[in-house]
Amino acid sequence: MAQKVLMIVGHPYWQYSVGDKAIVDEYSRLNPSVVIDNLGVEYPDFKIDVEAEKSKVIEADIIVLQSPMI
Repeated sequence: MAQKVLMIVGHPYWQYSVGDKAIVDEYSRLNPSVVIDNLGVEYPDFKIDVEAEKSKVIEADIIVLQSPMI
C-alpha cells in the first residue's frame, strides 16, 4: 500500500526562491503522488483554515515540512 505524503510549503514566495522552488519541483517530480499544501497559495490573506489543515495532517502517513531557506 502506498503511503500518503503531504508536503507543507511554508514559504510565502517560494516560486521566487531558487532553492525552495527546486526542492518542491524535484520532490514532486520524484514522488508524483505527493500532495503539495502550499500555504501561501491556499491562504494569500494568511487566514488559515485550521480545521482543514489539521485534517490534511491527520490523513497523511508522511509529512514533509518545506520552510524558507536562507
